[in-house]
Amino acid sequence: RFSRETTAFTTDKHACELWFLASHPGSGYYKPAILQAVMHIPVRNKLGARQKLAFQPIPDQDGDVTTLALHAASSAGLPVHFYIREGSAFLKGSTLVFTKIPANARLPIKVTVVAWQYGRAQPGSQPIQTAPPVLRTFYIRGHKPI
Repeated sequence: RFSRETTAFTTDKHACELWFLASHPGSGYYKPAILQAVMHIPVRNKLGARQKLAFQPIPDQDGDVTTLALHAASSAGLPVHFYIREGSAFLKGSTLVFTKIPANARLPIKVTVVAWQYGRAQPGSQPIQTAPPVLRTFYIRGHKPI
């Protein structure tokens, strides 16, 4: 089994946890067994060189736009990832895909995209800290009804 708690890089109060369970129903020779384990993953990597993200503001969009390529860069040259904090969209790689807006939706529709980069902590490479996440909010101003 697998469960996870995340805090979306906004606080250090909680760490991410991965819970694992291995079980065996037993047999005529072996009795049943259950082994549980937890792996704690820090929300932020605090070791190594600092890095910053460059993520330009996103202009308000017309509702006729269906996709928008997202671009952000890390000062350490590491790949930058994105997630949608709120809004009528989803991600396909680093492309923002807008969902259809119902005819009776209230405009404007707020969309917030977050750029993030966890850093690097692999043995044998220079450690790099987690970059502070960068939020970009924009609005979908007009649309064609579905």
